[in-house]
Parts: sequence; structure tokens; C-alpha cells
Amino acid sequence: MSQKDNVSANSRETETRLTGLALMLKEVYIPAMETKKEITHHMGKFIGHIQTSVLQAYGNVTINVPEIPAHLSNEEVGRDTQLMDKLQTAVGEWTNKIKESILAEEERAKNRVHDTSSGETEFWS
Repeated sequence: MSQKDNVSANSRETETRLTGLALMLKEVYIPAMETKKEITHHMGKFIGHIQTSVLQAYGNVTINVPEIPAHLSNEEVGRDTQLMDKLQTAVGEWTNKIKESILAEEERAKNRVHDTSSGETEFWS
């Protein structure tokens, strides 16, 4: 196994373990600690931090980067209408992906608030 494959396998294993930890906390420990509101509140926040960290470290956002010939100067690139169209299309795609990522993160944040009964109370207070 190459070093790159080993790193990739370790990354997947770490992601799986962190995701499993968040799930275990959410499904086992929070219900077991339901009477201890402060603990469940902090545990809910911790779960959110784990989920955010996993997303930031292992989330997959792929963007298309058009190739610009190295021999062209900036002025030549600016005059090449086909290349400029490709660049403008790429920037539009990047903008859409950024918007999608922000909306997805906002949606995940909304869902995290309601993970516990104390989170629900906090949301409506």
C-alpha cells in the first residue's frame, strides 16, 4: 500500500469514527442524560462541533478550474473571447457552489439546534 493510499484510508477511518461518535452521543448519551439539561445542552453543542469539523475536514466540494495556457500574457488572456467565456462560466459555477454550501451549512445549523429538548427550548425562547 502506498503512502497516499495509507493516508486516504486513515482519513476515511477518522471520518467514520468521528461520525460514529456524534451519532452515539446523539442517540445514546443525550437521551440517557435527558434530566441533566445543562449537560445535554453542552453535549448537543459538542455534537454540532464534531459534525462541522467532519464536514470541513472531509467534505467534498469540487470546482472546475479552466486551464489557462502558460504562454499567454494577461492581456492575451483578456482578448481571447473563448477563454474568457470559459472563465466566466467557471466563476458562475463557483458562485453557485458557494451559495449551495452556505445554504447547506445553514440548514445543518438549524437542525442541530433541535437535537435536544433543551435545544428546542432555546430555539423558541
